[in-house]
Amino acid sequence: MTDPYGGFPQYEPPAGGSAPTPSNPDGNPYGNPYGNPYSSPHGNPYGSPYRASTPSDGISIAALICSLTCCAAPVGIGLGIAGIVRTKDGQRSGRWAAVTGLVLGIFMMVAGVAAGIGLAWYGTNTVVIADARAGDCIDVSDIDIWKAECDEPHDAEVIHAQQFDDTLVDQYVDMDVSELCARLTETSGYTDDVRRGSYELSTWVDSWDVEQPEPGDSLICVAEPLDGEKLDAPLPRDASPVQTGTETALYDLQVGDCFNEPDGLGEDDLIGFVRVVPCNQGHELELTSVVLVPAPEPGYPGDAVIEERAEECLSRFAAYLDIPYDDSRYESTYYSPTEESWDHGDRTIFCMVADPDGEDLTKSLKGAAR
Repeated sequence: MTDPYGGFPQYEPPAGGSAPTPSNPDGNPYGNPYGNPYSSPHGNPYGSPYRASTPSDGISIAALICSLTCCAAPVGIGLGIAGIVRTKDGQRSGRWAAVTGLVLGIFMMVAGVAAGIGLAWYGTNTVVIADARAGDCIDVSDIDIWKAECDEPHDAEVIHAQQFDDTLVDQYVDMDVSELCARLTETSGYTDDVRRGSYELSTWVDSWDVEQPEPGDSLICVAEPLDGEKLDAPLPRDASPVQTGTETALYDLQVGDCFNEPDGLGEDDLIGFVRVVPCNQGHELELTSVVLVPAPEPGYPGDAVIEERAEECLSRFAAYLDIPYDDSRYESTYYSPTEESWDHGDRTIFCMVADPDGEDLTKSLKGAAR
């Protein structure tokens, strides 16, 4: 058949057969030599421009945070190891945080251990002013006091130690340091050459304000050779030094000494000597502190003044035993000047601790907290 209008003749299939199968699987009779530019192997004709993000691993982040502090560094190490395991297959992100946390944790833990050892060494080798006693040999620097052996070269020696009370605060503020220490050591047994001769006397104070300390703060007096030479032995003391197990003058006692009263001593008898014994042997008394009685006017100030000053023994008791007096099972007692001894220059109250039942003590009660 022909087309009366001209143009292309109509397609007629060959006789006895069917129409040929198109060579183009897309059904495009004109073919497409470039294929389908929009096809997608995933079945999405538009493709997928985004990929799902990998979640961050919280354990790894926690490892990094913990490792930044020395106290939690061990935790950071453990979390860092766990974080590395959890992020190895790439299903979680944050491996960098786990590795960093592990490394920092190890570093901080080592630094913390080193700092602890250093602080322990420092605390063992330095002198705490509140714990110092007369007779301690020391080395001194601008900011610290270091323990030293008295038979080895050392800078100085502690010749007096006590806590401040109201009177001592006033004396400390008003008096020259050398004169104050010389006066405080009048009953210490050190020779006049130590107190007012060839040695420089200075003070160390444990207080927030060393210019204006408060009652309860601690003070020590220190003697150093004026020529700057090292000491290699304890400083000299007067004759009649304290001797264990022998009769000893009361004024030669040092805080912390344990002793017994003379046999047959009456309640109203004056006491001038005691018998010092080792604190791990049976003893009646232990000296906890010494309190000076101010003498603004000549003459005996009266029993009321003496008793008021003796109240200071209770706060000294609490500091020495490390427990409030009312909570302790022990009692405080004291020796004080009498009108007769006052005329002979006695200005000292000796504060002591004793068993309330009169039983012997068998060890030092310093820091006993009971």
